[in-house]
Amino acid sequence: MSAKVTPHLTAKSADRQYELEAQIGFVLRRAHQRHVAIFVDCMTGLALTPQQFSALAKVQEEGGRLTESPRPADGDGSGDNSRRGPAIGSARSG
Repeated sequence: MSAKVTPHLTAKSADRQYELEAQIGFVLRRAHQRHVAIFVDCMTGLALTPQQFSALAKVQEEGGRLTESPRPADGDGSGDNSRRGPAIGSARSG
């Protein structure tokens, strides 16, 4: 069963033309297409997807660490690994 999508027309809007270029979905799609084209142009030869690039940028932003730095246990500086934070960008199954 599929729903039929039709534009909502009111008495005020019935006399106006539907303008595709004025629709937010159209504008967002065009912006996304432009972004992908620029990304592909800039990443030529690196074989990185936008998702891979984002993950690497986040790792760099975090100083090259994939997890939070261990916090000293009770101020002794020994570093308790049980307090370590979750991995950034951990893989998701599915």
